[in-house]
Amino acid sequence: MTRHQERAEQLVALGGGRADGYLIFSPYNRRYLTGFTGSEGMVLIGNGGGRWLFCDFRYWEQAEDQAPDYQVVPISDNRWQKVAEVAKASGMQRVAIESEHVTLQEWDALSQLASPIQWVPLMSLTESLRQIKSTEEIESIRQAASIAGAALEQVLEHTVHPGITEREIAWALELAIRELGAERLAFDTIVASGSRGSLPHGHPTSRQLNPGDFVTIDFGAVIEGYHSDETVTVALAGTQPSSSRLTDVYQVVWEAQQQGLEKVRSGVPVADVDRAARQYISQAGFGAYFGHGTGHGVGLEIHEAPWVSAKTPSQPLESGMVITVEPGIYIPQLGGVRLEDTVVVTDEGYQRLTLVDKAFRVL
Repeated sequence: MTRHQERAEQLVALGGGRADGYLIFSPYNRRYLTGFTGSEGMVLIGNGGGRWLFCDFRYWEQAEDQAPDYQVVPISDNRWQKVAEVAKASGMQRVAIESEHVTLQEWDALSQLASPIQWVPLMSLTESLRQIKSTEEIESIRQAASIAGAALEQVLEHTVHPGITEREIAWALELAIRELGAERLAFDTIVASGSRGSLPHGHPTSRQLNPGDFVTIDFGAVIEGYHSDETVTVALAGTQPSSSRLTDVYQVVWEAQQQGLEKVRSGVPVADVDRAARQYISQAGFGAYFGHGTGHGVGLEIHEAPWVSAKTPSQPLESGMVITVEPGIYIPQLGGVRLEDTVVVTDEGYQRLTLVDKAFRVL
């Protein structure tokens, strides 16, 4: 049995007989289940073992090549009718669809079909499967993190200095990541320096770095569709009125990250990781300046389940999950610090996939 056949069977088993078939819209879920990397298409998986990949003319040849475990069904303007015809011909009466990935227009189109098929919403089945990564998936993330980390070290050594702009740093990092072999960036690089460090997702600007600035860089690469995610905050040599306080903030964030990482282990509720980091920051007097979750899953998407947050109090970590641990403190008009590593959960604890040392660094 191939990897993609096994995943299709796991999806059907997870459905537990709630439907006769499962219609997949998410491009990430489509790739996970079939291996097809095209930007458009739908997947139908039946309880009886049938598997179909619907795509238009642009992707017929690619789909045949990348998804040999699926029957490729050409579609054009008749996509919804074609899906219904295949489902009906296969004996399906009740088909579950990924409701969180369907637009209202698409739902209306399905609902208005003159078809005996009952379309029912069913959320996050494939996402549940994707939470546990295979050895191959983990290795792709590790390779992406290795490339991104090596690129960052190059940029920190040769590019980050007073007078350089945030945009120039971001461009140099993108160039290095691509030259080292990544398919692409995992996301638009974040570079926030000086007082702009209080912006958790500060996009790079034409601001020039000054002596004594703290600079936060959030970056990643993609290998085989899998993302890495890492954040560093570094300081430039020199002093500013903010330097002493931000140095103290850095130590708080570094220790908070250690507290969170120490909780990472199979069987531990994900909320415990968030709680450990958050409590340390709060006890240090900075709780009001840490307003996001402590982490998230990483894989085919840069942000995916599980969510390392108090909002998922009962979900346990499981061996093979890949998550980030990324506490931060962001103080308006002063600046900020975030430290992020991507790790794979094990029965004994975790293994780091990102490589850049998070000890305080002055350039």
